[in-house]
Amino acid sequence: MNKEIQYKNYAIKEVNEEKREFTVVLTTNKVDRDGERVHIPGFKFKDYLEKNPVIVLDHDTKERVGKALSIKPDSRATKVIMTGKFADKGTVPAADIEWERVKQGITSAVSMGFMVLATRRPTAKEIEKYGEYRTTLYETNLVEISFVGVPANEDARVISHKNFSQKIEKDIETKEKELLDHIKKELRYDYQKQIKEKELIKIIKEELIEKELYKKGIVYY
Repeated sequence: MNKEIQYKNYAIKEVNEEKREFTVVLTTNKVDRDGERVHIPGFKFKDYLEKNPVIVLDHDTKERVGKALSIKPDSRATKVIMTGKFADKGTVPAADIEWERVKQGITSAVSMGFMVLATRRPTAKEIEKYGEYRTTLYETNLVEISFVGVPANEDARVISHKNFSQKIEKDIETKEKELLDHIKKELRYDYQKQIKEKELIKIIKEELIEKELYKKGIVYY
């Protein structure tokens, strides 16, 4: 097994200017452009978060500009979400500069460095669900998070979720009843009983937002 650090880039999803915090989807269970798919239950981050949750700049460990506050998979094990915080204003000059870049959209991605601990070929069920792909990264270990100016994958498109999705979401708000009827048809009855109506609406809104962004040529996780 190759134990070298690998990197994947993901978009900054949301920014809280008052607290100097941001949210990013670190990884998802989707197949990426390398033909690889991360197995979310096998994504290990505890050591990173508990021992040294620093966030660096351009993979330079001397440029420590912030820290991870929380990392957690979503309830469906489809993605891992991180909330991070920049160093307090005036304490780290590089952090102040990078924070301004993030707010202005000049920097809009973080790069996740991880080690692959175990891989396997896709199962028939996975191929049926995700399509043909090369490798399932069955066990991975997070070792680094870095702000990056130029993503390693030149085809990657990154966005600030707060800036681009709000207008789309407003356009959808008037159709809540239609959305609810639609998603109830898509979900099994026993599952519907466990979810409140507002949560059902939220799920379908997120799906529609993603589809609209995709039409505009924007990759959104």
